[in-house]
Formats: sequence, C-alpha cells, structure tokens
Amino acid sequence: VPIPVLQTVLLARDFRDQAVRRYSHATGSHSVLLSGREEDGSVARGHRHAYYLPRPTRSSAEFLEQLVVVLPGGELGVDQEVLDAMLGITRLLRRDPYPVLVVPEEVRAAPTTSSSATWRSLTPFVPPLQHRPRRDRTDPVQQMLRAVEESVGRTPDQTSLMDRQVVPVLSHLYGSSESPERHRMTRRAGFAFRLEFLESVCLPPAIGADAHFGLGQFESVDSDVKEVAQQQHAADGASRRR
Repeated sequence: VPIPVLQTVLLARDFRDQAVRRYSHATGSHSVLLSGREEDGSVARGHRHAYYLPRPTRSSAEFLEQLVVVLPGGELGVDQEVLDAMLGITRLLRRDPYPVLVVPEEVRAAPTTSSSATWRSLTPFVPPLQHRPRRDRTDPVQQMLRAVEESVGRTPDQTSLMDRQVVPVLSHLYGSSESPERHRMTRRAGFAFRLEFLESVCLPPAIGADAHFGLGQFESVDSDVKEVAQQQHAADGASRRR
C-alpha cells in the first residue's frame, strides 16, 4: 500500500519514539541525540540531535519510500546502543490496518553535504507560524526565506513556488510549556519551492516546522543534472560497445 507524503511526520515520529523507548529500556538512560529533548523535557537547542527523514520515491513525489536517519556529529562515532535502538525497529504504525515494514539497508558515514546553487523541495515546507492575513511576518514565502537565511546566512536570489497548489501534511501541535511532550497531529498547509542562489550553498537536512521529522527537505538540482548526464554517458558507452 503506497504511503502518502501526508504521513511524513507520523512515520518519523513513530520511528523516533520507538528508538527512544528501546534505548531507554536497554541502557536505563535518556538520549538527547535520539529524542531531541533534554532530561527535563525541554527542546534540545542547536539542531545537534537526530533528523528522521522519510523521503519520497523517485517516480512520485506523493508517496514515501525511504526513511533516512541523520545523526549530527555521527562522523565522530556513534554508540552501539544508539544504533541497536534504531536497527531493532521492525514495524511502524503498528496499529494501522497496513503497518509499515522496516528493512534496514545500511549504516554509513554521511557523505559531505552537497553544495548547490539550485535547490528544490523534496518534501513540503511547512511554515513555523500559522499564516494570518495582512501580516507579512506569517507569509509562507517570507517564513521560508527567514529559515534559509538562518541556516546559510543568505537568502535565495530567486524563489518560486514549484506548484501553486497547497500540499496537505500532518504536523505537530504541541501542548503547554508544562507538558512539552504532549502533542496531537493537525493538518497543515505545505509548500514546494525552487531556490536559486548566485553561488553554491549547503542547506541543512531540513528546515521549517517539523524539520527533524522530515518536512522541509530540499534536494540539489545540480546533482540531478549530473546523475542524468552520467546515465546518458553510460548509455552512450554501451551503445558504442554494441
């Protein structure tokens, strides 16, 4: 059964929650890296905790196919207990009529962050603030530009919506500050952008609301062009060999 992009955060949240529980059960301790929360339940600052990134299929941006976990600082080494907590997960959305089977593929050091002058949305960007009419600060495009500037120190020279239609997604709605972990899912409007810079920049794994749960991912357009060129080169070589 295809998994719609609408459920991006649901999948990521379930994987994160299972990993946190498995780590706590195995070690008797709390993992800021896996949970994104300090011991007192407050949000860990600095984005130095895991990104859980469901990603769409190559053939359709509407359905999910992979879940990539990015561990900041992982190039310096990762505790075996952290890996065991994630690799032991076998199913997601277990109460759903169609639970998702998890098949681990590989554990590796992340490649050097790709640098590109042109980026496009891989999953919908959801603005951190709800849009309010006649309030520029809550305009989705302005919020996206602020998020990019906070990440790379500059804004794109050209920004365009890839699709005029709003992409519906489920996103967190958290409770009071006294109960920071309590939440429910609410339907939010997501947007797909194309960003063009004069010079190459390195974007973080994701930006915007629920970035650590897979929303707001961008992919390099330059890398796509290179991949197509490599495939064409290989096809040309095969034709000549015939």
